[in-house]
Amino acid sequence: MHLSLSKSILLPLMLAASAVAQVTWTVTTPFIAPGGRFGHAMVYHEARGRMVLFGGANDTVNKLDDTWEYDGTFWRLMPTTTRPPARRWHTMVYSPTSQEVLLFGGDIQSTAGPASDVWVYTRAGVWLQLAVTGTGPAGRYGHCATWDTLRRRMVVFGGATTTTALRECWELDVASNTWRQMAGTLPPARMQAGMAYDSHRGVSVLTAGVSGTTYRSDTWEYDGIWRQVTAATSAPLQQISLTYDSVRRRTLFFGGLATNGTSTFALDTFGEYDGSTWTFFAGSRPPRRTSGRVAFDTQLGRTILFGGGTFPGVLGDTWRLASQIPATAVPFGTSCGGSSPALGVLEPNDRPWLGSPFSLSVQGLPSIGLVGIYFGASRTSWAGVPLPLDLTFLGMPACQQLVSGDVLVSVAGSGGVGNLTIPVPAQTALNGQQLFTQAVVLSPAANPAGFVMTNAQTLTLGLR
Repeated sequence: MHLSLSKSILLPLMLAASAVAQVTWTVTTPFIAPGGRFGHAMVYHEARGRMVLFGGANDTVNKLDDTWEYDGTFWRLMPTTTRPPARRWHTMVYSPTSQEVLLFGGDIQSTAGPASDVWVYTRAGVWLQLAVTGTGPAGRYGHCATWDTLRRRMVVFGGATTTTALRECWELDVASNTWRQMAGTLPPARMQAGMAYDSHRGVSVLTAGVSGTTYRSDTWEYDGIWRQVTAATSAPLQQISLTYDSVRRRTLFFGGLATNGTSTFALDTFGEYDGSTWTFFAGSRPPRRTSGRVAFDTQLGRTILFGGGTFPGVLGDTWRLASQIPATAVPFGTSCGGSSPALGVLEPNDRPWLGSPFSLSVQGLPSIGLVGIYFGASRTSWAGVPLPLDLTFLGMPACQQLVSGDVLVSVAGSGGVGNLTIPVPAQTALNGQQLFTQAVVLSPAANPAGFVMTNAQTLTLGLR
C-alpha cells in the first residue's frame, strides 16, 4: 500500500525549525597519527570496530610497513612483529565471513617486481600470510579490490605488472584459498582505478583509472558478470579511492590525479554515485590530493579520509564525512497482549530519507490481519492529553497510546505481516524533523476491547 502523507502532519513539520541539508567534511586532530603518506590501503575492520591502515610511501617515496588502527577518535600504532613487507598501491578488503582483512599485492621494496602475496589481518590484530593454492594472478600494483558479500569472495580488477595496465578480473575464494580468473565481458584495461562494494544492491562498482595516456571515466558494475552503466560517467581521473556509505547508500570518492594533456595535478573532486548517476559537489572540503584513502565506518556511520600525495609533498591528515542529520528510525515502548506484534522497519527502505520511499512492517499479526498505523507530530501529548496514555479504561490492559494520532492509515496484513510504504517528500525544509508512529492491531481474543497496541518508532527525516 502506498500513501502520500497528509498535510495535517506535513504542515506542522514544515513550519518547525529546519537545518540546511548536506553532508559535511570535518578535519580531526588526533594527538598521535600515522606519518604522511600516499598509496596506502585502509579498510574498516567490523569485528575489531576500527579502521585498519597499512603501508604506503612517504615524501621520499620510501615504502612503509606500519599498521595503524583508528577508533574514530584515536590512532594507534599496532605492535606487529610479523607483517607484510613494505609496499604501496596494494589493496585491503574486509571479509565479514572470516572476520578478517585481506591484503593483496602492491609495489614492494624489491627488484623482483610487484607482489602477489595475500595476507590476513585477524580479529585478534595479527598478520598472517595466507597460503593460496593453484595458479593465481601475477604480482601487480595499482589494482582495485572489493569483498563480494553475497558471493563470499575477494574480487580484484586491473592494476599493472610493470607500466602496462591490465585487463584481468580475478576472484579469491577464502573457503578453499583458491584463485580463479574470470572470463567473459571485461571493462577496458586500467590501473589506479577505484572500486567499492554496494552492499544494498549486491554489486561491485568500478570507475576511473588510467591506461597509458587514456584516463577513464566509465562506470561498471560486477556481480559475477561485468556490465557497463552507460548513463553513469564519473570523471577522467586516476589514483582515486572509492568506498560505500551503507547509511546513505552512496558510493563516493575524493581526490585523484588528472591531466590537461601536458601535465598532471592532484584534485579535490568529491563525487557520489547512487546506482544510476554520479553527482559532484562544491563547498568546503579537504585539500586536494592523490592516492589518499577513504573507508566507511559502519559502526559510527561516517566516511574517514586519510593522507595522500600533493606533488611534491604528502599529507597525514584525518577527515570524516557524515550527514549532519542522518535519517533514523528508532523504536521505543513495548507492544501489549495478543501475539505481541512489533512495529518494525521493512527492508529495503529502512530509513526515512527525503525523496525516497520508507517502509514499515507490522509483524506477528493474528489471522484477521487488520492494522491501523498512526502518524503523529508528538510523543508527549495528543489533543491536550499527556502521553503515554494507559488504555486500561478502554478494556486494553497493559496497552499504551505512545504517539499522537494525527493521521491513521488502515493496512490489510497477509501471512502475519502488514506492510506500508510511505513516499517521503523531497523537501529540504523537512530535514532533521521528527514524526512518530505506532500501530493498533485487531485481535478479538486479546482483551475485552479486541485491540492491542504495538511499540512505536521515532522517525527522523534526513537528506542523503
